[in-house]
Amino acid sequence: GAVDRGACIRWFSQYPNEVEYLYPPLTFVEPFGEEYVMTTDAGPVRMIPVRVTVSTKTMSVEEVVEQKKQLHLQTFEYSVEEVKRDLMDMEPAFAPRFLGDPSRVVFKSKFEGFRWLQFVDRVVEECAAILDRHRGVKADDYHVEERYQGLVSEMLQMKKMAISKAELYLADNSTYLAHVID
Repeated sequence: GAVDRGACIRWFSQYPNEVEYLYPPLTFVEPFGEEYVMTTDAGPVRMIPVRVTVSTKTMSVEEVVEQKKQLHLQTFEYSVEEVKRDLMDMEPAFAPRFLGDPSRVVFKSKFEGFRWLQFVDRVVEECAAILDRHRGVKADDYHVEERYQGLVSEMLQMKKMAISKAELYLADNSTYLAHVID
């Protein structure tokens, strides 16, 4: 079909007697038919008939770059959900630890009726803020390897930070809840 025809660039050629065609990336060229020898003024030329197939599903460079960003953001969203799940699994250790926390007395109005879910929500909000910052990064930045590595590293550090906050609070009785969540 018409999509499988290349663009003739003869007029731009360094050699005006040559006929050249330009095809899109990922064009498939396969031998088709019998080879033959053609005699030209320059001598014999081996001719190989070919069939050209252009992939109509090929993404543009912009689409590939945007896809990389979207995959990163989906991974990040999954990581935030994973953090929430991991923190919720720590809930049984919270009640006994919170009962001995001086924050309950010192910051009574702030922590009256405080529940583990509120701690989880605050930590997840911090994670979501980092995710939102990643959403604001231009797609082209995801194509710059150093920048992309930095974004992936920040995502991994976010997860480590979130879990570390909970582990620190639950393991260290000298740590006040007020210091961990603010």
